[in-house]
Amino acid sequence: MTYCLGWKSQNSVFIAADTAITVGSNVPIITSLSSFGEVSYNEKNNYVFEALLKICLVDKIIIAFAGNVDTALNIISVFKQFIPLKLRICDGLEEAISSCGPYSNENNVALIVGYYDKNGPKLISYNHDGNRNIHDHNQCVQIGSIETKYRTSSEIIINTFLRGNLADEHMLAGVTAVLQSYGIFDHLMRISIGGVFFGISVDANGVSWQRDTSYVLYTPDLKKVHFISIYSVDNALAVASSYISPAHKVFMNTINTNDVPKWKDKWMPELIKKLNSGKSIFYTFLSVKDRLITVTKKTYKSADKYFTMSAEHIDGKEKFTFIFSPEFIEILKGPKSVEEEFRFNWLND
Repeated sequence: MTYCLGWKSQNSVFIAADTAITVGSNVPIITSLSSFGEVSYNEKNNYVFEALLKICLVDKIIIAFAGNVDTALNIISVFKQFIPLKLRICDGLEEAISSCGPYSNENNVALIVGYYDKNGPKLISYNHDGNRNIHDHNQCVQIGSIETKYRTSSEIIINTFLRGNLADEHMLAGVTAVLQSYGIFDHLMRISIGGVFFGISVDANGVSWQRDTSYVLYTPDLKKVHFISIYSVDNALAVASSYISPAHKVFMNTINTNDVPKWKDKWMPELIKKLNSGKSIFYTFLSVKDRLITVTKKTYKSADKYFTMSAEHIDGKEKFTFIFSPEFIEILKGPKSVEEEFRFNWLND
């Protein structure tokens, strides 16, 4: 399955999704660990591992999918053909879904669709509740195999951010930080969820992928640190992680990247250089012991108020070293006694 969620503010629609897929025993596992150190899952000849970008961009419409990958991509491909006909989005989606059926448990899918029209941001879904209907949503919708406790947590954090009028680019960084933390404390691969979570938004100005985001997973004593960088390039995700070897991965889908060799020839040299630098707009710090999340925003010209980072090339791989300010160390350690399910710190450098 997977886990995707969509939500909207007064001016924008957002979608975030994971990158795990489930395949049969005849498909080799690419890696035994995800970019965030999650162990790939094997049960009854089904393998779960991270491999696919589940957010597609069709014109200025953003779409995420859960369920059977081939069926979902087929529906989106057919839907894409209706765009030049200038049908209503719901009508085009309904036509695409109907033409790709019938559906069963084996090829079942769910979709989240976001777009912006003359009436503002629109958020719709197909089959979010298992009834195979199209629904309009005023705030939030979730699809996939995530458990109830995480659905509840996601809704709480989204509602909290919406009430706080969090800026759009901050919204994606904040929500995906929470989603990413779920896999630290639970083996989500067992329910076909995991890998990198990433997001996209659309408003009156068009579509925007989540800004460059790096993650630091750390122990409370800060002696063991894992570093993961994620960038969006030409509708694909590029990831560098200290958990995996080789350190670089790229996640894409056939809707937006149908010529993989051409894409790699164009982007990989620049991407590897960027990934090896470790530089991002957002740095998210996740404690591997406590449910403590700290997000910092840096510009390339901002002062290093909370931490400095240096990169060293060793045995063909970048090693990143962090020096934290005393103030930031106290923030990362968090209070000694906490009752909340998780804590969230937002800092601007």
